Amino acid sequence: MTPSHAVTGLAAVCALGAAAASTIDLLQGVDPRWTVAANLFLVPPAALLAAWAWRTATYPYAVLAALGVIVAPLGAVLGDRAGSTSWWLAVEAAWWTGVAAVAWRSRPGLAVLTAMAAVSALLAAAFTVLEVPEPAASAAGLRIPMTIVWATWVAVDLVLRPTPAGLFTLDRSRQA
Repeated sequence: MTPSHAVTGLAAVCALGAAAASTIDLLQGVDPRWTVAANLFLVPPAALLAAWAWRTATYPYAVLAALGVIVAPLGAVLGDRAGSTSWWLAVEAAWWTGVAAVAWRSRPGLAVLTAMAAVSALLAAAFTVLEVPEPAASAAGLRIPMTIVWATWVAVDLVLRPTPAGLFTLDRSRQA
């Protein structure tokens, strides 16, 4: 096993941990301890995605993808307030937009799922700013299930399709 496979494996296990903690959080009605755990578990996969984005993507997309390194620990610090803080949700949407853009050529399934997660976070941010009442505001709650599905997908993708360049295999020499 190479060091890159060990790092990828650790990131996959952490992504599954994030999915599990988010699931428990969802089932228990937003328990701050599980919110913190889910966000902390997202730090290694976010860092791995950011590293690959810096190696394979153009600057703007790499910057957006790197926001995960800030979003995940910040979500842990904010705890249960993260899902009700519009600026944090907007930054989360920007992070997922960057990951989706970077993954588009080499991992279209991940890209589409990540774009859906970005839209759910952006809707949550907009509904929070606009103070949309229930039941319409409950549509913003799709962000948590999207996080669960996304983290699970990332974990499986990391395990099933590791490459020397990681998740993203875009060749920089082909970029303009």
